Amino acid sequence: MSKFTRCGLNADWSFEAWHYGDNEPNCVDGDYYIVDLEGDGFQVVQYFPNELMKDDYDEEKVKVFHALLESLDEAKNYIKEKLA
Repeated sequence: MSKFTRCGLNADWSFEAWHYGDNEPNCVDGDYYIVDLEGDGFQVVQYFPNELMKDDYDEEKVKVFHALLESLDEAKNYIKEKLA
């Protein structure tokens, strides 16, 4: 069963973040994340870390925006109900 794991405040995420899934966070392309925008809501994104390895990577391909929600619980439900 997939789960949410804290994975923020590091080289990959400057904000508090949660990874959804069974993979190791920040390693597998296409996994979903929730980012706490510190008072501006919770952003749901899909992350593609291997894109960063390219010399000419496109920032828009690294993190793909899906939704901005008011609470962490809403963001978790959004992923489970609409994306997983």
